[in-house]
Amino acid sequence: MRILFVAAEVAPLAKVGGMGDVVGALPKVLRAMGHDVRIFMPYYGGISKKVEVPTEPVWWGEAMFNRFAVYETLLPNSDVPLYLFGHPAFDPPEIYGTLDEDWRFTFLPTVPQNLPGTIGNPKSSTATTGIRV
Repeated sequence: MRILFVAAEVAPLAKVGGMGDVVGALPKVLRAMGHDVRIFMPYYGGISKKVEVPTEPVWWGEAMFNRFAVYETLLPNSDVPLYLFGHPAFDPPEIYGTLDEDWRFTFLPTVPQNLPGTIGNPKSSTATTGIRV
């Protein structure tokens, strides 16, 4: 099965509560079971200090009239592909509590449906912030 997790938190890169723990651990287990699992999360400021991120994005796109970049790396200490969603709204290191939080987290789940098939295949299962849709 192909599974894409879309989440605001992924341990150890960005974690506030339990969701970050689940999204940081469950994809590794599912991958070990033979599933094609990938993670999509915001490219918060400071993440590049925790994981190596290429300087060039693998893809540019547009959603909600905003241009964004997608960078590909691996979840630390794993072989799980990690896609970082680059947009100025996510430049601050804060996960929650920003003035535009409602807009940021409306924008985030709209992006995967605009990605090419290797990242957001419409025939795949998608887990958005830990909930299978």
